[in-house]
Amino acid sequence: SQALQAGKVDAGFALHGVWPQVPPSALGGAGKRFQDRCSDTPYQPGCLAGLEDTISLFWPDMAPNQSLVSPDADSLLWAHEWEKHGTCSGMDQRTYFSNAVLVAASHNVSAVLQRAGIVPSDTQSY
Repeated sequence: SQALQAGKVDAGFALHGVWPQVPPSALGGAGKRFQDRCSDTPYQPGCLAGLEDTISLFWPDMAPNQSLVSPDADSLLWAHEWEKHGTCSGMDQRTYFSNAVLVAASHNVSAVLQRAGIVPSDTQSY
């Protein structure tokens, strides 16, 4: 990916998002798989002061071209994830993002997938 070529992330897998889970019966609509936009609490970048570099390692914006176009691409992704999913977590923003990074850092997804023959690739689909 271009983010990898730009030296933004290593050749591993990155965290995409964190979706709070609830019983399907609590979701109401048919086909709905997760809660979203549970409040109007806007993303506040200042709440992550001192954590941005660490969060960027595990949760970078991997959208093609976006990370090269905007130095705030990660923050734009985090805002989207907070507003869509984090607002349903029952946590404040700093705790939501910190917990996501703790989970990502404690599980070496790349190693597990590599043992199964699944490795990052720009050409192979799985």
